[in-house]
Amino acid sequence: MTPRSPSLPAPKTLEDSAKYYAQLFAECFQDTQDLMRLYMAKREEIRKKNPIWIAGTMEEKFDRVDARVGIFTKQVNNLITTGFHHVLYNKSLCDINWLKANIHANYSSHLSVMEKQFDNCFKFVAQQCFQSMFHLMESSFRVFIKHLHPNGIILATGKFQPIYSALFKRLNIKDRQERIKLMEFMSAIRNTMHNNWYYMPPSSKPKERALIFKIGPFSLFWNKSKLIEQAEMKEFDYKGKSYKLIPNESINFITWKMIMAFAKDLLEIFDEIVSHKDVISIPEIIEERFPSDE
Repeated sequence: MTPRSPSLPAPKTLEDSAKYYAQLFAECFQDTQDLMRLYMAKREEIRKKNPIWIAGTMEEKFDRVDARVGIFTKQVNNLITTGFHHVLYNKSLCDINWLKANIHANYSSHLSVMEKQFDNCFKFVAQQCFQSMFHLMESSFRVFIKHLHPNGIILATGKFQPIYSALFKRLNIKDRQERIKLMEFMSAIRNTMHNNWYYMPPSSKPKERALIFKIGPFSLFWNKSKLIEQAEMKEFDYKGKSYKLIPNESINFITWKMIMAFAKDLLEIFDEIVSHKDVISIPEIIEERFPSDE
């Protein structure tokens, strides 16, 4: 992931670099605010339609938050924090006077060093926003599946893929296969973040082993094949474009606009879930351990 387009000329001065990133953080902040307003508007719409659902906002206690409202509140919290990062980077990190006054000259006076730090800060806030968005969504889906599936209690403690697949099927989510592909794409991106932006999928086959001999509880094996079969490249279509994830290679197609597009897609999915008649009919869906940081 990189915020600077290869078509743009490299900055010649630290001032040029700071100006570029200040503008970038300002644009990202505006995108974040626009998205946050969409989530807040949807949350208020849901609350008006279902006033008995406990909302878990600042004026209410957080010990009993209904997941049908909380699914939006958690994302709002994430976007608020993300916006703070954008403002701080824009107003402080990209201010040359602030840099000179607060950061050692070994760093703040060197273009190449600060260009890297600007880039790292952009990646940091993008990664934190995406990962929080993902795990907050995942935690909500685990709550819903408990209430909606016969084996929900068991499913909720397992891997995520069976959870969203079962949930979307149970609620007959519109464009279900497309939504599942979205989950798979976002999951793959999240895993690259765990590996410093490299796509490192698990190998598709275990090593084949042959038993040489066995004495009591002890067994000796030898590997029939030294190499584990290499994982295959993954290709995803999203918003009319194709994206390839090649094993052991870094990805550089993630942009802030893409992260915001993911969040908008999730908003549509969340709305469809909580508006389903079978979800509305449940007296309450209380989310334990709700993150009370709004």
